[in-house]
Amino acid sequence: MIYLTIVGCIVLFIFLLYIDYILGKMLSARNNHSMKWNTSSDDVTFFDSGQDLFEKMLKDIENAKTSIDVQFFIIRNDQISNRFYSLLAQKHAEGVEVRMLADW
Repeated sequence: MIYLTIVGCIVLFIFLLYIDYILGKMLSARNNHSMKWNTSSDDVTFFDSGQDLFEKMLKDIENAKTSIDVQFFIIRNDQISNRFYSLLAQKHAEGVEVRMLADW
């Protein structure tokens, strides 16, 4: 009889954990707004590789005529970054307004 009570308590405990998991998952999904992007334009491009992204950014910078605004969180001293800095300096020398915001 005592074994049946212990097994029943374990089964009840597992069932309650499962219910808690399901309810938590539903509540989290309902309150998660991170996948809702608000934009004033329908012209959004997603990149699946960094190489494609940087090539597009460098091309856009080359084509800039009036201003360039860039924001980064991490900046490194590597080949792509050096191309990026050189191109920004060149555009600044051409009279294009260049503004860059980076996390230190």
